[in-house]
Amino acid sequence: MTNHTGNSITNSVPCPNNDLQEALTSSEIYNGHLRRLASLITTPQLADAVRQVMGADETVLKDSFLAYKLNSLGLIKLKDNKATPSCELYRQYFGAGRGSS
Repeated sequence: MTNHTGNSITNSVPCPNNDLQEALTSSEIYNGHLRRLASLITTPQLADAVRQVMGADETVLKDSFLAYKLNSLGLIKLKDNKATPSCELYRQYFGAGRGSS
């Protein structure tokens, strides 16, 4: 689903450069955003793909559907068949195994 600017709806909260612990505090708006993204990772295959990308500087995802799904969620950026985390906060949060099934 996209908004009027063509961006993914889940990207409506900008990705900060702040610390993971700060983002997870209940008063921080990113806490809810991260938890919502985590709730959208609904299969073990998607969770594995998230861990794979968040654990490396760049990764080639062999499954194009998983790459598309993670890209449409705003979790990764795709360029020349290579996936990278879209921001450091996502790398910290999902790379630590949070939010994956």
